Amino acid sequence: MEISTELYNWLCSAGVVESGMSPSENSLIKLEEKDAQKLENGLNITPLIKRLNKVINHLEREQTPMPEINTLKEVKTPASKLYNWKILSTALENFGLVIDPDTRSLIIAGDRDMVVDILLQIYNAEQAAILRFSEEIEKGSLRSIKASSSIDRSSSKISLKPITKRQSPVKKKKKPDGALYIEAIDGKKSLEETETCLEFLLVSFCRHFSLRPKQAAGLLTQNGKYLSHVISKGLKGKHDPIINWYQEIYSVQAHLIKLMSQEEASGSIPLMLSSLRSGFLSKNLDTVLWCCRLFSKLGLELLECDMLPPSWDWFVNEGGGIEACLQASNRFTYDVKPQIVSVLIQFGRNTLFELFTIQLRNYIPDTVNYFATINEFLPSLCEMRASKQELANGGIISFWLEMCIRESDSDKSRPADVRIAGINLLCDLWMLFPNVVENNEEISTELLNTLKRALRDKLDILKFACIAKVFHLLENFANERNSFAPIIYKTLTFYLVENYKDHFIREMILSNFSSIFDSILNIPIAILLEPLVKQLQVVNDANYSPIDFDFFIKIAKHPRLALKNAVQTMDVLGKIYMNEELFTKAAAAPFMIIATRFIEGSSVQEYLFRFVKYSLTLSLKFELRKKIKEKDVETLDWELKQKYQRDIMLEMTERIIKIRNETLNERILSEICIIAEKSQGLIRRDIKFVLILLKLYGDPKEILALYEKEKPKSEKVLESQAKTEEADEELQESEEPKRELKKNNVTMKKIPRPTISKSSSGSLPILNLTKKGRVMVEIEKIRQNMIEKEIERRLKEEKDKLAQEKRKLALRKQLEKRRIELRAGPKGERSSLVEEVKIDGLTILREISQEEREMINHVFKRYLRAIKLLFKKYSSTGYKNARVGKETFETAAEKNSTLSESEYYKLLKEQGVLQTMITPEESNLLLKTFCHRLKKPQVKITFQEFQDILIQTSIFIYSKPPKDLSHLPPVVSLKALIDHFRSHSSEKGISVRFYDEPDPGMGDREVVKRLNLLLEKDSNAVMPEGYKKVVETDIEIAYKVPEVLEFTESNAVAVGALDDILFKCLGVHFLEPMIVVKQITRARGVLTKPQISSIPTSGTPMSSKFNMSDSSMVQFRASYKPPANFVELLLTPGIKFEIARLTGVYPNDTLNECAKVLDDLIHTVDSGSLVLISRNSKTKIINKAQLTKESQEQQKKSEAETKEKRRRLRKQLIENRLKKIRENKEKKTEEEKQKIALEKAAAEENKLKREKLNQIMKEKRMAKIEEWKQKKKLDNDEQNKFEEEKKMKAEEERKKKREKFLQSVKKKIHVKSEQKHDLKAEEQKRQEENIKKIEEFKVIKRKKIEAKILQSKKHKEAAQKQHEDFERIKNDAKVREIFDSMQKSLEMIFVHYCKVAPAKDGTMQNTLNFVGFNKFCVNFNIIPGLLPNEECVKNFKLIARGKKQGSSEGMTLNAKEFEEILLRLSLGSKEKLEKNKNMQFDSDEEALKGFFEYLNIKNDTKAMRDMLKSLEIKSRSSHPREKRKLKNQVLSDSLN
Repeated sequence: MEISTELYNWLCSAGVVESGMSPSENSLIKLEEKDAQKLENGLNITPLIKRLNKVINHLEREQTPMPEINTLKEVKTPASKLYNWKILSTALENFGLVIDPDTRSLIIAGDRDMVVDILLQIYNAEQAAILRFSEEIEKGSLRSIKASSSIDRSSSKISLKPITKRQSPVKKKKKPDGALYIEAIDGKKSLEETETCLEFLLVSFCRHFSLRPKQAAGLLTQNGKYLSHVISKGLKGKHDPIINWYQEIYSVQAHLIKLMSQEEASGSIPLMLSSLRSGFLSKNLDTVLWCCRLFSKLGLELLECDMLPPSWDWFVNEGGGIEACLQASNRFTYDVKPQIVSVLIQFGRNTLFELFTIQLRNYIPDTVNYFATINEFLPSLCEMRASKQELANGGIISFWLEMCIRESDSDKSRPADVRIAGINLLCDLWMLFPNVVENNEEISTELLNTLKRALRDKLDILKFACIAKVFHLLENFANERNSFAPIIYKTLTFYLVENYKDHFIREMILSNFSSIFDSILNIPIAILLEPLVKQLQVVNDANYSPIDFDFFIKIAKHPRLALKNAVQTMDVLGKIYMNEELFTKAAAAPFMIIATRFIEGSSVQEYLFRFVKYSLTLSLKFELRKKIKEKDVETLDWELKQKYQRDIMLEMTERIIKIRNETLNERILSEICIIAEKSQGLIRRDIKFVLILLKLYGDPKEILALYEKEKPKSEKVLESQAKTEEADEELQESEEPKRELKKNNVTMKKIPRPTISKSSSGSLPILNLTKKGRVMVEIEKIRQNMIEKEIERRLKEEKDKLAQEKRKLALRKQLEKRRIELRAGPKGERSSLVEEVKIDGLTILREISQEEREMINHVFKRYLRAIKLLFKKYSSTGYKNARVGKETFETAAEKNSTLSESEYYKLLKEQGVLQTMITPEESNLLLKTFCHRLKKPQVKITFQEFQDILIQTSIFIYSKPPKDLSHLPPVVSLKALIDHFRSHSSEKGISVRFYDEPDPGMGDREVVKRLNLLLEKDSNAVMPEGYKKVVETDIEIAYKVPEVLEFTESNAVAVGALDDILFKCLGVHFLEPMIVVKQITRARGVLTKPQISSIPTSGTPMSSKFNMSDSSMVQFRASYKPPANFVELLLTPGIKFEIARLTGVYPNDTLNECAKVLDDLIHTVDSGSLVLISRNSKTKIINKAQLTKESQEQQKKSEAETKEKRRRLRKQLIENRLKKIRENKEKKTEEEKQKIALEKAAAEENKLKREKLNQIMKEKRMAKIEEWKQKKKLDNDEQNKFEEEKKMKAEEERKKKREKFLQSVKKKIHVKSEQKHDLKAEEQKRQEENIKKIEEFKVIKRKKIEAKILQSKKHKEAAQKQHEDFERIKNDAKVREIFDSMQKSLEMIFVHYCKVAPAKDGTMQNTLNFVGFNKFCVNFNIIPGLLPNEECVKNFKLIARGKKQGSSEGMTLNAKEFEEILLRLSLGSKEKLEKNKNMQFDSDEEALKGFFEYLNIKNDTKAMRDMLKSLEIKSRSSHPREKRKLKNQVLSDSLN
């Protein structure tokens, strides 16, 4: 880019050109490419525009003429260059420099000459402005220069000619002292032509309020009192002129700001703002909104002009802006809140803290109103990002939070409404500004404590308000996934549990929870449900209500209801159903919803089966008690209650059967058949409820007949099911019998279910609620066949798996034998069998075989408690790679159930593994590789994966010196690592006993120790009640001679002894270590089973189809038998063992008491005391009823018999299965040996063939690859040549197109410039013609004004003459004589009409106002009989206005003035009276007499009084339209 020297120096002075330059031809300077590029892109034009703005507008510093200039983009594409030049074009147009679209397109195309032309225009404009400024300084009229100097914006050229203004002869506007001549103000001029703020206001009043300048000035008197009145109430009730006034001021606010800046020293800012603030006090909403818009805009402009500090002073002073804003906010509330907040923000820039904490508090001293106002402003404040950030960062939110916490605290001096308002604002601030609360730990804890204290306050209104706001917080935080959502959720949960007996609190909390669960489905309901269910199980006197069961229905339908919680809820609902008569139906609805939804769950099926079994047992006992003949009244009442309970239980049983679950219905059917059999044996007849229930399955007689036939088979099936239920309570058997039992469990589920027909001879039917026809029977058969095939398929899969595992085991044994024969090392074996994963030569993960996995599982079972403790101790203790403050319910649950990388590192470090055995880098690499293999998105492991990573870590640690166990199986390394953890655990808080002692279960630890010692001596020892035997496996490493070598016993012993001697002397074994699996029988504590106890309940009978007879029965309820209480006593281990051994033989209370006495004696002897000393507190002995003891003993006996039967059956089944398994094993081993030999031979032949084929294929591939490479090289060379030629052609074409385009554009520009020149000449002609027309119009207008002035003078002279004539007549003696003669009558009329229309304020009782005068004229038919209404009003105003201004009488008449107006009325009605009476009045006295005669006014006071009364009575009683008729009638009567 080449420019002139002057232009270059100008650019350097502006700081646009930074780098150097190089001279070129023609005395021009060539700019560097960097500077030229910035000018072409428009980035360096911005400082030139700012400089031009400063020079033209005579500013002290450079300012941006428009804010968009600061948004220019770095040019990377033509679109961004176009964006920059569009903004620059609009900015230059403000200074009269126009860039047309063609010039802009040339610049974007790359024509830098056009850029140089624009630079020249800017330079010329700046020089011209400087020249004008210097000329005006020389003349000494700088202010006139500012007003008159402007740039011709109609062209891009700068005119240096001064702008001529048309001078008009006007009076002087200002006095010598600076005061303004009000008479000289032109009320019709434009507001932009005003020169002072006062003139601006007065002209605006004249234009919009239709006032004269003097009247406009009157609005500003008395501190703008009249102006406020006009704006607030409207101009004659109309608010449109006020709105138009604000709209015009808004449109010319730039000129207003200019005037205010010129007169800032003289107090223009308070004057203007005080005059404009009246809009806030208006009763019209649109007026207030326009006032808010104007003040918001003024605040922004005042900030840019540095006039905001004096404006702020006015805004916060008394009678300023804050007070007016608050009044408008209180009047229109939410309609103007955003606009009021905008005004506050604009005037309170950089002083928001003072505005909201000090100034606003001064104007709102009441705390409740202050909190409410802040709460209403908050949403609008948060909509503006800048104000929201300033509130949070400026300490305003912290101030409000502290104030709310302080005012919400429980203090007797603070009223409830203050605390409620504080909590309301506190919660809203927390929702809108959660980061402020979360970043300040003290505020967050104090805030939570405040809410908790409010929830537990004595005031009910405060409690309920706080509950509502806390639920609002929960809903908001749950949607935004705030970390405080779980805390608030748990707070509400515990509050509900604490106050569950309070009906109102419970109802409100449950209804809110229901609505939240509907709207937010990801909230885990288990957190609420578990403590709630526990509370309901404990509470006995809960007063239930319908809201409780509505909540349970919501819970039952919730998608996140887990099976565990479903069973707990069903248990609670079942108890309510049985025991609460009023809510039986209400509890049944959620109970059935849960049962239907989770019917496939085994635990739900088990619960429902027990429920049905209990109901059937209850019903059977009820039937048995019917035999009692002698019954008293109490027995009969009790019988009715039991009967009601029996009926509802059987109704629920019917509903459960109708759910149509096959497995459950089969078990229920079997139980019904058993009850039917028992009833036949005891009562010798069928019971009605049994037949009703059997009808749901089909024909009862056929079902019972089939049951009798299939009884042996069904008993076996039921016994097998009972055995599977109590598998955990019996001894654990070996692995092979376990697998066989699992296989048989599948067959046990199969119950033959042929359909019922006359010729059928099968087992019990399945559910059949409808009568089956022939089609249904066929469908049932097909379905039965499909079920049997599915069972057979599963059995076959189980057999195939077992066979495959046996084959693998045999192969491993053969490989081991082969390795020993070939003397291969253990490492060679490991490398051939196991795939290793290596990274940079480091072995990371090792594959674990099935056999090794089984051995490792034994170790994990042995140390399960210790490993779980380690996992729980370190989980959720480290930092997770997640954003702070985004914790949800799911992440909280995951955090407690997973172990992160940092937590695993901490575990290894504290257990003494890091640095000494493995480096941190190796441990991290090991964990990451493990997670990568599992394809986990994050480096987190669950408990199961934690066990796997422990295996890999142990293998990695013990596969290198100093302790290399790589030649041994992985289980040895794992056991070594656990031993290492044990040696370091006591230092970190985990007791060694968790590693050394077995799991005691639910029993006492010391008792379990004694029992284990007993079992070591005798494994068949009998366990006391509450304890069972458990077979556990343990592993040991032994150095023995392998059985494969087939040594004799003596040789094996000798070799073993030699190995032991070598190890003791040198620490070396020559025998290979062998892992020995030992089975150890240990004791473990278990929970006692629930027992049935008889408990009476209250209730009334209810009708049901199960009501058979009126006999009594006992109600039974399931209850847990309390275990031995010695755990709570301080006893010696021996005493505890004896208590456990004797439990079940003697009552628990007796055992506890004896143990306590014995321990006291031993402790007293050990202490050497002569007085009995006890370590335990005294316990109360409770005697139980004989009935409960007998029922317990019977139950124990029955349980013992059933257990013994099951044990014997189980033993027989296991022995038979073991025999079959051994036989199958022998057969399969022989078959597998033959198959393995054949497979080996075939595998070797296939291997040789594959190697030959692979070699041939490799050679062919290499030849093809070489050919392909050569062809590709040739193709690439040709393609490159073609592309180069194509690029050259495209470049040439592009240059040609660009040259053509530039030429065409230049031609267009030339044509347009000529057109502009012609248009300019035409425009000048038009302007001259317009000026002539305006001058002619002014001459005509002047003539009209002169004619009006003459006419007004004539009117004044005529009025003056008329006034003089009236004064003459008034003072005439004859006229006075007439008035004196009628004085009493006139006074009576005057007083009467003063009383008829008295003044509103009660004053001026002796004066006649316009209302009374009007009534007088109407009653005496002056209106409309003689004169029109307008003439009477005119006379009244003429006399009333003649009084002195400010007199107390105002618009009223006294007695003299009443006579004067009568005289005027007589003169005005003279012509009308002459026409009516056909008389000629020669003088005014005669006219007055005729007027009185027309009015019928005489000198007789009594007649006048009667006439006035009659007129008043008839005027009140008659319709207004008939008043005139009545008055004429009265006058005629009086004349007659």
